Amino acid sequence: MTAAPEAPRRVWAWALRMTAFAVLGMIGVSAVAQTSLPGDAGLAAAVLGQGLVFLGLGLWARPSLELGSLRRWPLLLLGLPMGLLSGAVGAWVSARLGVEVEGWASLGRLAAGPTSAWIFVAAVLIAPVAEELLFRGAIFGALARAGSVGLPVVGSAALFGLVHLTPGHAAAAFVSGLGLGWLRAVTGSLWPGVVAHALNNLLWWWLARSGAPPSPPPSPEILALCAAAWALAIWQSPTGSSVCVKSEPF
Repeated sequence: MTAAPEAPRRVWAWALRMTAFAVLGMIGVSAVAQTSLPGDAGLAAAVLGQGLVFLGLGLWARPSLELGSLRRWPLLLLGLPMGLLSGAVGAWVSARLGVEVEGWASLGRLAAGPTSAWIFVAAVLIAPVAEELLFRGAIFGALARAGSVGLPVVGSAALFGLVHLTPGHAAAAFVSGLGLGWLRAVTGSLWPGVVAHALNNLLWWWLARSGAPPSPPPSPEILALCAAAWALAIWQSPTGSSVCVKSEPF
């Protein structure tokens, strides 16, 4: 038997509380890390600590961990064009505001210096699991209780963008969040998104480590690849388990 939809106001209130806890935790752990450790070590510890905050919140919320439709898992390969597009959007927003791509120089320094291993663990191992558990697991699942597929996809992407705080990062995270949310919907599982997210972060870690410049404007070929990927994703219909939520607490 399908459970009756929850009131949208109730699920939004819960999702916003979780997002507020995430932001406060990020600020708190960053302040402690950068006060306790000097220079780049403090910044790297802050990045690692922020991932652990998200991981703790995601695990506490106990989202559905089912594997979903295994035959649709290959759609996680859409993560590459999604990452390219989100990076280009973030760079475009930063350029329109007349600022450098936020954090790119710092990320390159951290990824190539003595803190390289810390950043790899934080960005490639912890962040994909932690952010997917929280946003495409707990928050997506909670918003899905309102009885719609579009609400959790767009809502979780918007909140994912919000916690990235700066305009360029927020825009990039919103775009990638739309792709990851739709992947969650069409596979019925958050795990393909974890893999896609990890591959995306690995790409950007490697580019930053190699000294590559921030995302250039995408070529027509890249735009065509992104458009084809999004068309393929949208063509897929959500699975029956995509809004099956086990135990998000309210």
